[in-house]
Amino acid sequence: ELKWRGKFQDCVAETEAQLQKESTAGYIGFDPTASSLHLGNFQQIVLLKRLQLAGHKPIALMGGATGRVGDPKMTGERTLLSIDEIDAYIASQKKQLEKFIEFGTGKNDAIMVNNYDWFKDFSFLDFIRDVGKHITVSYMMSKDSVQNRLESGISFTEFTYQLIQGYDFLHLYKNYNCKLQLGGSDQWGNITTGVELVRRVLGEKVYAITSSLVTKSDGTKMGKSEAGENIWLDPKQTSPYKLYQFVLNRTDEEILNLNRRFSFKGKEEIEAMEAEFKAAPHLRSIHKSLGQELTTMIHSEGEYQQAIALSDLLFSGDIETLKATDYDGLKEVFGGLKQFTVSRDKLSQGIDITEFLVADTQIFPSNGQARQKLGENAISINKTKVAGDCKVTTQDVLHEKMILVQQGKKTYYFVELAQASELIEIFSLDDLKQLLPRLATEKFMFLGGGSNVLFIKDFDGLVIVNRLIGLCADPINENDIHVTALSGENWHEFVLWTLDRGFFGLENMSLIPGTIGAAPMQNIGAYGVEFKDYCLSVDAIELATGELKSFDYAACDFGYRESIFKRAMKDQYFIYQVHLKLSRNSPIHASYGNIQDVLNRKAILSPSHRDISDAVIEIRSSKLPNPTDLGNAGSFFKNPVVDKEKAEILIKEYPNAPNFPDGDKVKIPAGWLIEQCGFKGYKEGNVGSHKDQALVIVNYGGATGQEIYDYSEKIIREVEKRFKFALER
Repeated sequence: ELKWRGKFQDCVAETEAQLQKESTAGYIGFDPTASSLHLGNFQQIVLLKRLQLAGHKPIALMGGATGRVGDPKMTGERTLLSIDEIDAYIASQKKQLEKFIEFGTGKNDAIMVNNYDWFKDFSFLDFIRDVGKHITVSYMMSKDSVQNRLESGISFTEFTYQLIQGYDFLHLYKNYNCKLQLGGSDQWGNITTGVELVRRVLGEKVYAITSSLVTKSDGTKMGKSEAGENIWLDPKQTSPYKLYQFVLNRTDEEILNLNRRFSFKGKEEIEAMEAEFKAAPHLRSIHKSLGQELTTMIHSEGEYQQAIALSDLLFSGDIETLKATDYDGLKEVFGGLKQFTVSRDKLSQGIDITEFLVADTQIFPSNGQARQKLGENAISINKTKVAGDCKVTTQDVLHEKMILVQQGKKTYYFVELAQASELIEIFSLDDLKQLLPRLATEKFMFLGGGSNVLFIKDFDGLVIVNRLIGLCADPINENDIHVTALSGENWHEFVLWTLDRGFFGLENMSLIPGTIGAAPMQNIGAYGVEFKDYCLSVDAIELATGELKSFDYAACDFGYRESIFKRAMKDQYFIYQVHLKLSRNSPIHASYGNIQDVLNRKAILSPSHRDISDAVIEIRSSKLPNPTDLGNAGSFFKNPVVDKEKAEILIKEYPNAPNFPDGDKVKIPAGWLIEQCGFKGYKEGNVGSHKDQALVIVNYGGATGQEIYDYSEKIIREVEKRFKFALER
């Protein structure tokens, strides 16, 4: 069957006879390189399903171990994922697989395994003794995946991947009587290493089948949209509508190939479909049939029906149809088109159609071109033709958010309303002062980098984004420099700016997220250095009067992650700029153990200020997961600062408790307290504490702000219950 469907590429001798002889367990591996499987993986899922339908037993192997290494790519080294990412991706992919394959305890019910379970306690020495001795280097070098990388270089990690995958086959054979491995043709080298390893270790014969890769008519891999994006099985990453459109947009040659590979219709029915299609290809019968089958199989019948309805909007429909389709649906269909914005406030007054098309949205570059199209009766607003004398008003807004403009039959423009009354960027003091009358009567918040903001629900007020940028430096004397920085500058970029100019002191605070305005607000600090150590003064606008006032060091009333702006004067002032005193001869602060460890490893005996910055960046990058890869709020809690008496009680009970004297107080690391309560690596739903740093709360995907907040409350309660310390966020 695989041969007539065009899926067969290669197999080990006698594989077909084995499958005809008895029910055989066969496996396919899925490495967790993303939170969702994609259309390229779906071919392998279909292969497992066909194996099951033929009476055999599928095994889905999740690459918890191999995912930590990475299969060699043609183009270069893979980026290694964090352990948290791998675990989160496996959990997500498991749910997807369970939708397509029947898992259970029956004879040919599928089972799911994770190769990390048998590799986690497998020492390196045991591995090279029990596995490595059976496979020669020359054998491994002969693999195409290695040969293709010899010139550019291949790491030992990726070079040994084939042994790890090979051992999977050996383990599954011994423990699950698995005699068959399946995969894409690009896996042939790794698969045959497993076949060879079983033969050499046990003297047994096992089998393998590879399927040809799904390619486009030009020979490139299929599985990406026309924009180069993966077609994911997760509807949050690739909507059912986009999947359906992807199928409809295939060439005739491609759709015939895909239909044989992915459809579960029988041979006679497919051959009849092909004859009908070739007789009338313009009807696109197979495109529509496979679009329905795939969208329904991967998502649902309801999602398929919605995809059909959304597709019809492109070629038919009227204003009532647009009104009946919710905003998300309209955004799905038209959001990929060219988009423009228009002011809600201006629209409420009515905008001349020519002005709307040119000055407000820039759909057309000139009034003359817009008038020409209007004169040709070629412009529609929400599927209704408009003339040159009409006005566009809030009455034309669909779902209170958008307007659909159409030119001719096929060209659409998606116009969204800018929420001018909800979010405003300020680039100067004048921008801020123009807003002051509104701040006296409206709910508002200032937003810098946003790294310390957790939205539990939508904010129903005015959000002001600080875009004030500007830096300057004036010498105080031969060694000291007065640096002035506007509050919208990025803090880390500012630190690098000072280093580039030989102004030192801030390097221990490298890679702290956020803007300069947040630095005095909470007296940021890291590795023995705080903002207050270098602050001369802070200039701030009093919101009630618009007056610019200067707060000297004493007036700022700095404390541990505290200042007068954060407590006593909260929401009364807007921090405009800061004044710092830096030095060309600032002392090196390298006493913290983590920094010293990095310097020792790099054999740096006399570190420069840049060396300290590089070490801090390395430490912070290794301790905290990248929020673009794994959602996290960074260090979520402040370290509690307690009386010496309270600290002595703690240390008496926990002699190894870390503690740091801070004047007449003692600072206790919040991460240690949280870890002692069992939260390190703990997960609750889609929220949890990082496995390597308990101070970091992780969003594994889909957790709401409220769920994160509730989880933090639970941590606070448990720490207070055990230690009588009150953590602060």
